[in-house]
Amino acid sequence: MVALLIDVALCAYLLGARRGWDRTHIAHVRGSALPSVAMVILMASGIGEAIGVLTTTMDVIGFGLTASLWPLM
Repeated sequence: MVALLIDVALCAYLLGARRGWDRTHIAHVRGSALPSVAMVILMASGIGEAIGVLTTTMDVIGFGLTASLWPLM
């Protein structure tokens, strides 16, 4: 998260201030871009969490199946 904040500040400087934009224009561009970026970050973190839950669940199910089939082997 800190890396994303540093990236936003760096982009505001490199793409805005160096081109001669004033603070209000940079704030307008940043304000219009951040909601889209926030949605992508929210989706990516949600998908990552879902994958983590699935792998944990599958490990538990796999261990349970192995333990229940052990007497047959």
